[in-house]
Amino acid sequence: MQEMGTKLEEKCDKTRVVGIIREQLNKHQKKGTLSWAEVVENGEPKENHVAFNKVLTELDERKSRERNIVLFGIKESEGDQREERQQLDVDAVKDVFKMCRARTTVDSFVRVSRLGKYSRSEGAEEPAKLGRPVLVTLQSMELKISLFRKILALHQTDKHRNVRLANDLTKTEREKEKELYEEAKEKQRKSPGEYTFRVRGPPWARREVRIPKTK
Repeated sequence: MQEMGTKLEEKCDKTRVVGIIREQLNKHQKKGTLSWAEVVENGEPKENHVAFNKVLTELDERKSRERNIVLFGIKESEGDQREERQQLDVDAVKDVFKMCRARTTVDSFVRVSRLGKYSRSEGAEEPAKLGRPVLVTLQSMELKISLFRKILALHQTDKHRNVRLANDLTKTEREKEKELYEEAKEKQRKSPGEYTFRVRGPPWARREVRIPKTK
C-alpha cells in the first residue's frame, strides 16, 4: 500500500487509481477468482496480494502509454533501407499533424515506429500490402488531446480518408472498452425505443451514455 501511495503521488490522481483498482477487482470477481475475504484480513489489505500487484503493474503500463497514439492506414514504403522507410513514416506523421491543425515543433514527438515485423513478398506477382500500424510517442499529453479534438479534419481529404487515430490501450483498457460497447448494444436491444445507448468520451475515458430519441 505504501508503494501504491508513492505511485499515486508520482503518476496519477486519486480518481484514476481508484478506477483501476475497481476494474481489477471486478474483473477477478466476475471470473470467480477473487473475493474480498482473499484481499482483506481483519479490515486491512493483505500485503503483496496478487490483486494489488496487478494494480501496480497496470498503473505502470498506463503511465508508459499515456503519451502514445497509434495511426492506422498510413501507407508503408517498400524501400530496402530501413532509415529511408523510417524517414517516410516520420514525414507521414508530420503530415497527419498538419492536417489536424495541431501546433507542432521539431520535438513534438519522441518516437515513431511501426508495430509488428517488416516483411515483403520477394518475387511474388503482387507485392505484400505493407501497412503496419504506426506507434507515435508524443512530447506531451496536451498535444495528444489536441490531435483527438481535431481528428475529423483528417477525413476531409481523400489522402487521409482511411487514416485512423487510436489511443494506445493496455489489455485491461481494451477489455473494458469492449464491455462498454457490448453493454450499450444490449441495452439498445432491450430499449423500448425512447433512448439510444452509445459509448462516448475521449479514448482514454470512455463512458456509456443514454441519449433521448427525438421525433
